[in-house]
Amino acid sequence: MEGKGGGGSKQNTRKNQDVPVTKGELSNEIIKIMSEHMPTILAQSQETFRKAEEARKAAEEAEKKKKANEDAERRRKAMEDKRAAEEQERKRKAEQDRKNEEDAERLRNEEYEKRRNEEAQRDGCSYKSFLKCKPNEFHGESDPVIVTNWLKEIKDIFEISECSPRKRVNYASHLLKGEARHWWNMIKIARGNEVVSAMTWEQFEEVVMENYCPQGLMDKLEEEFLKQQQMT
Repeated sequence: MEGKGGGGSKQNTRKNQDVPVTKGELSNEIIKIMSEHMPTILAQSQETFRKAEEARKAAEEAEKKKKANEDAERRRKAMEDKRAAEEQERKRKAEQDRKNEEDAERLRNEEYEKRRNEEAQRDGCSYKSFLKCKPNEFHGESDPVIVTNWLKEIKDIFEISECSPRKRVNYASHLLKGEARHWWNMIKIARGNEVVSAMTWEQFEEVVMENYCPQGLMDKLEEEFLKQQQMT
C-alpha cells in the first residue's frame, strides 16, 4: 500500500517540478490546441476569403460599370460631335447655297443689264426717248408739202436720237393717226406683218409718198414751181 502511495506522490512531485518537455509532448500539445481552435480558424479563414471574393467581385463589377459608363460617355460624345459636325456641314452648305444663289442672281442681273445695254446700243433709243423729241403726228393729209415735211422731220429726229434703222418704221408708223392709221393697217394686211416688219425707212418713205403724193401730183407741183420761177 505504501509502495503504491509512494509512487503516486513521486508522479505528482514530477508534475509540479520544472522538468523539460519532450518534443513528443510538445507536438501533442500543439495538435490538441490546433484541434480545439481549428473550426474557429477555418471559419475565420472562410469568412475572410468570402469577404475578399466579394470585394474582388465588387471591384470587378465597379470596374465594368465604370468602363461601361466611359464607353457610353465616349459614344454620347462621339454622337454629339457627329451631330455638331453634321449641323456645321448643313450650315456651311446652306451658306454656300445662299452665296451660290446670290452669285447666280447677280450674274442674271448683270446679264440682263448687259442685254439691255446691248439692245439700247443696237436700237439707239427707246420709243419713250423718241417721243421726248416731240415728233408730229401724220393724219393722212394729201398735201405734198405736209407729207415731205413730216417725213423729213421724223428722219431728222431719228438722226438726233440715234434711233436704230430697224426701229424707225415701227416708231414712225405709231405716229400715223386717223385715215393714215387705217391706210397703214391695210398695208400690213395686204403685204403681211413679216414683210412690213422687215421694211426699211426708205421703203416706208416710198409707200407714203406713193399714196399721199402720187407721181402725177408731184409732176404737176414741179411744173407749177418751174412756172413761178420763170415768172420771177
